[in-house]
Amino acid sequence: MKWIGKTMCVAGLMVLVACGNDAAEKEKEPQKEETVEMVEVEIPMKDEAPLNEEVDLKAEVTYKGETVADADEVRFEVWKQDKKDDAVFYDGKLEGDGLYHAKHTFEEDGIYIVQAHVTAKDMHVMPKESIFVGDVSEEEKAAFEEDEDEKDDEHGGH
Repeated sequence: MKWIGKTMCVAGLMVLVACGNDAAEKEKEPQKEETVEMVEVEIPMKDEAPLNEEVDLKAEVTYKGETVADADEVRFEVWKQDKKDDAVFYDGKLEGDGLYHAKHTFEEDGIYIVQAHVTAKDMHVMPKESIFVGDVSEEEKAAFEEDEDEKDDEHGGH
């Protein structure tokens, strides 16, 4: 009976030592750093648009360098500077090769913001661009761009 107790004790000790070595081995292995690939969205548009003419809003969606044709959602939000509460939304339609589009007509002179809301690959990305519509003075443009630069500086360039 004593030899059974000793055998069990030795077997248990061997199991514990083996587990400890496995954990030590894992600690010695260099840890692979996981990098998260982000969905990328570009909004290709001109700096200026005509008043009362239909403008094509576009978003190019890519993931790991490949175009995304199966985004869960692509929406465009458009608002006049300092009037985000009056924003209008449009659903983006797939045009092909990861390019989604919608149409909008600017009915007032001014500076507008176009923001794409893209949900794809379990991520949500919201890039935005500005556009000058109709009669916008050089002073207004310069003041807006200076304000945007200050915002970028405050947010670390993001």
